[in-house]
Amino acid sequence: MTTHATSRTSRRRRLTAGGLGLACGVAALTVSLGVPSEAARLITGKDVKNGSLTGVDIKNDSLTGADVKESTLNGVLKSGQVAAYGAAQSAFINDFTTGTFTPIVSKTFTAPTNGVLYITGTVSSEDDVTIPGIGGLQFNLNLDGTQLSNGTHEYAYDESSAGNGGSGSMTAVVPVTAGGHTVDLTARNFGGGSFILGREVSVLFVPSGSGFTPPAKPAAPKNHQQ
Repeated sequence: MTTHATSRTSRRRRLTAGGLGLACGVAALTVSLGVPSEAARLITGKDVKNGSLTGVDIKNDSLTGADVKESTLNGVLKSGQVAAYGAAQSAFINDFTTGTFTPIVSKTFTAPTNGVLYITGTVSSEDDVTIPGIGGLQFNLNLDGTQLSNGTHEYAYDESSAGNGGSGSMTAVVPVTAGGHTVDLTARNFGGGSFILGREVSVLFVPSGSGFTPPAKPAAPKNHQQ
């Protein structure tokens, strides 16, 4: 009886020691492998059900542009696909009497790809009282030397009376090829002389869109013959 009891006690102790050793071994293996990182390494895209991941499953700010294949995105502009250019001039032009279109402010830039330009030009002036007659300006936009509109009277103003001033603006949307280009805001005088004040040109490039083929010609009013 005593011998039998001793044998049973010894066996129980051996089982207890073995279970403890196994538990310690698993714990050590878990720590050495780093179960979370190991699991993340073993999981691939085929292990994830389509549509099963949502924003709550991804840590905020954990993804970057490098994690996204840009060519698969629709309606998203990549770096370098949008660009803005501009030039402004505030130095006065005195005794402006030229009768031909002359650049009064220009901007040279490089279009990163084929695309479309949205161009705006503005000018302000006043009558030059030192020159007989009431001054007035006609103005236009040029792209690489090509006038963007030949309806010059659509973009004109007079200075109404001696010493008075005026201002005007023009916009154009035109296709453009990749590479270097120059936009000019041009002006010419009619009537007396002008004193040109501020003027500026701004250009916005985008990779897609539609525009007109220059030079655009505004439709003439029904009571006007050209």
